[in-house]
Amino acid sequence: MDGELYNAAIDGLSDHNLFGDVDNIRSRGQNNTILHIAVKSRKLRQLDEDDYLLHFLYEQNNEGNTPLHIAAKLGHLETVIILVEMARKTYVEQNKSLLTLKNNKKDTTLHDVVRYNHLEVVELLIKEDPDLTSIVNGKGDSPLFMVVDRHFDQVAQHIQNNAPKCSRQGRNSMNVLHVYTIRSKRYDGFQALEKHQASELEQADDFGWTSLLYAAHIRNAVLVEQFLKKESKSLPFSKNEEGMSALHIVAKKGHDAAIRVLMESCPEVCELLDNNGRTALHIAVESRKVMAVKFLLEQAMVFQDLIDLQDNKGNTALHVATTVGDFHILRILTVDSRIGKGATNKDKKTFVDIILSNKELQDTEIIMVGLEIEIVLPLVDTRKTNKAESKENKQDEIQIEEDEAGCKQQTNEAESKEKKEVEIQVEENEEAG
Repeated sequence: MDGELYNAAIDGLSDHNLFGDVDNIRSRGQNNTILHIAVKSRKLRQLDEDDYLLHFLYEQNNEGNTPLHIAAKLGHLETVIILVEMARKTYVEQNKSLLTLKNNKKDTTLHDVVRYNHLEVVELLIKEDPDLTSIVNGKGDSPLFMVVDRHFDQVAQHIQNNAPKCSRQGRNSMNVLHVYTIRSKRYDGFQALEKHQASELEQADDFGWTSLLYAAHIRNAVLVEQFLKKESKSLPFSKNEEGMSALHIVAKKGHDAAIRVLMESCPEVCELLDNNGRTALHIAVESRKVMAVKFLLEQAMVFQDLIDLQDNKGNTALHVATTVGDFHILRILTVDSRIGKGATNKDKKTFVDIILSNKELQDTEIIMVGLEIEIVLPLVDTRKTNKAESKENKQDEIQIEEDEAGCKQQTNEAESKEKKEVEIQVEENEEAG
């Protein structure tokens, strides 16, 4: 395409005499037609019904974009209006809708518009075809999902109010509630999602995460409470791929307010175990969240029988505290009379064994004194006694072996002496003879 033709196209196709046989003329970079180029400016004029340039409406460039994609992306409302009007003139003949054509990324014109928050163009396109809101792109994103993800509140409200059948789906099997929850720190309230369906709350994404789990992860106690108030019996018990429930997640984050909300709304969640057989207490201890540990020990009465539960490796919370080397939590657990101090894991180790071998707890004697663990101190003394007895027994064995060796040596020497004397006596007798 020569410069004069390109500039004439940019000028809105004003000089019609320049556009003779241009069917096969494309720009070298993006393979654009003259109509693609014309919509970049705001100067595109209305074409007559018999204008041969109308067939360029459906032509796609290297990115798969039609002229309407480009005009919509740029937010040129007047140009979009002209293109939509032109499409009406050719719709029957072309037997396809310009608005639903997808580019290489499977984006329709509406996907491009919402991505750049062009509200007026969104209003025009949805008025023209409300069903555009039900189409997902190549990533699996619906227009509503995209605007909620980007915090475009006005566009989100317009889609919900004017396209009640809009899709609420997004990438990785997520829905609008997932992305709203993840971005909830940007939102002041729950108004943007008033029309959500109950099934959305229970829907897990490809990673096993529900909206409740995301709310727990970002430590949003307000959303956790709102979700739990919905009529969903299974929601509180949802788990991600690691088997982590909402209680596990808030325990890991050490978010006391969310822990309280969960335990008060659905106390049964305390019984849930992750894929490693760990309770929320295991997780709180491993994450060194002191306040969460205290809450689970002191205030959650329903949790009491699970305090010293052993996980799949046989570790109690006390084992875990010793392994991570957290002196503060270790002290809290050891002074709690409800926690068994002599439990052994599958490696046949008590928490004392781990203390003695843990390099992070370098001064064992000071640690043991600081913990005031009279119950388990005899275990240590017993090990010392056993070690001493073993050493003494070993010494006795060595002494016996030495005595036996000495006796044997004396016997051999005596026998050798006696044999020597006999040989001498024989020699003397032979000389006398």
